Amino acid sequence: MTKIFKPLIGHSVEVYIDDIVVKSKTREQHILHLQEVFHLLRKYGMKLNPSKCAFGVSAGKFLGFMVSQRGIEVSPDQVKAVMETPPPRNKKELQRLTGKLVALGRFIARFTDELRPFFLAIRKAGAHGPIPKEKLYMYLAVSEWAISAVLFRCPHPRSRNLSTMSAGHWQT
Repeated sequence: MTKIFKPLIGHSVEVYIDDIVVKSKTREQHILHLQEVFHLLRKYGMKLNPSKCAFGVSAGKFLGFMVSQRGIEVSPDQVKAVMETPPPRNKKELQRLTGKLVALGRFIARFTDELRPFFLAIRKAGAHGPIPKEKLYMYLAVSEWAISAVLFRCPHPRSRNLSTMSAGHWQT
């Protein structure tokens, strides 16, 4: 698919494996872009599954992200998955939580720096043992314009180190 749509990728088309998004600023441009895509599909003998197609929409889900005229945004489902995850009690649960956070990485400034406590805790936890004494908590606040994540690291009940992350929309 990438080879077929190479001249259009980054301009009017985005492709991932067998998923295609045609993006345009105006209705007229969209019709022209769709004509180009259909021409290439016919040229290479490819067919679309009508039940998986949506035309002329202003927003939708693509690869788990919300895509709209504002750009690419995190899906509320991804945020919900992180928010509903209980604090990890062992290495496996910590790895699961970290995997969910990685999916949000593009929306969090200095993501790898901010997730360092998670990765260090995974390393300290050993094969299947409990996570170290310090507990890691994650709070996500989602607004229309940004995702903010706050990590609390509590080595002692009375002291807390606070680190804040925030990023606006990633624009296409």
